Amino acid sequence: MSFEQDVKEGTVSGALEDLKVVELRQGIAAAYCGMLLSDLGAQVVLVEDSHLVEDDPPPDARLYLDRNKLSTILDMGIDQHRRILNDLVNWSDIVIEELLPETRKAWGIDPRQLCQERTSLIYGAISPFGRSSIEDDRPATDLIVQAKSGFMSITGLPDNPYTRSGTSVSEYYTGVATSIAILAALRHRDNTGEGQMIDMSLFDTLLTALDVPDLYFRTGEVRPRTGNMNPALPGYGFSKAADGFVATATPGFNIWPRFCIAIDRIDLVDRPQFNSQEEQKQWGAVVVEAINAFFLTRSRAEIVEHLVAHDVPAAPVNTLKEAVLEPPLRERGMLVDIDHPERGKVTITGSPLHMSETPGTVQRPPQIRGQDSAYVIHELLKLPDDEASVVLGQLKLGGES
Repeated sequence: MSFEQDVKEGTVSGALEDLKVVELRQGIAAAYCGMLLSDLGAQVVLVEDSHLVEDDPPPDARLYLDRNKLSTILDMGIDQHRRILNDLVNWSDIVIEELLPETRKAWGIDPRQLCQERTSLIYGAISPFGRSSIEDDRPATDLIVQAKSGFMSITGLPDNPYTRSGTSVSEYYTGVATSIAILAALRHRDNTGEGQMIDMSLFDTLLTALDVPDLYFRTGEVRPRTGNMNPALPGYGFSKAADGFVATATPGFNIWPRFCIAIDRIDLVDRPQFNSQEEQKQWGAVVVEAINAFFLTRSRAEIVEHLVAHDVPAAPVNTLKEAVLEPPLRERGMLVDIDHPERGKVTITGSPLHMSETPGTVQRPPQIRGQDSAYVIHELLKLPDDEASVVLGQLKLGGES
């Protein structure tokens, strides 16, 4: 049975299976938000312009971000196609939108007008700095947001230039935050019948993920980059082993004694009181020397096994190739093999939403761009056959549903 038939017959399962979502995006945040909702059973229709030239998200990211979704294309240069987009918005319960201002204008999308015309609509708008911001029209990417938010100023080694995250952290964090806002808006609509406009900003959400602004407000202190080991907490970071690196976490006084015993340095259990930063630095150097003496002659596996036996949090610093071999990933369904229509059998990450009754699931692989256009036009919007044939012909797609 096809995914379309499952949808038609109501056999697609999940806590959100009755929700209809339209996803309009030129970024990862909206794609990730749509993915989370689709993992929970929402019927997500991804709509893209048939003249799209930029891949955002990139093709490899689409392999997991676009699972469970219906993929539709429209020619936004044609009035009739823009009306179809408006019909899809009217069909939906929720719109997730992360488009550039000029794209919204070209597609004929006015979020506030749409919310006024349909008071039950939940419209999730995502942008770098917020639709209500004076910088709403300012072009930006995750890199720009990481720089502007101060995120990069606390990332990296103290003596090196600022460092960006290895992934688009502001996009993914905002995708999660937007899904939470949508669920809250659904709860409000259930109680009142009213939808609402959601205004999410990459800048806002990344800033709230940092603890340093609150530290600055309280003390006026600007936290420096500390690199891989915190001088105030030696043993909290990662250290070199004989065959790589091991991360250790000794944040509290209850863990520190166990760590000292594990590395055969019980003399370090009692932390001294420091009268200056220089004294703290000197003591930290002694601790680092003790860690090196224990770690450098042992493998990562030996060290981790030994520390875990002493109830000390520790893990090898894995490469991605090593990380995906970790047993818990397969055990918890976090690696899923799918049959992609173009790439064949590929492995993607599964849903992180583990629940006893309504967990997130991968029910369908991502489709070729525009593959579900006929189904959406015939079955969801129920356009007359003659109009549907014209539209699909303009898209050079078959008219079969």
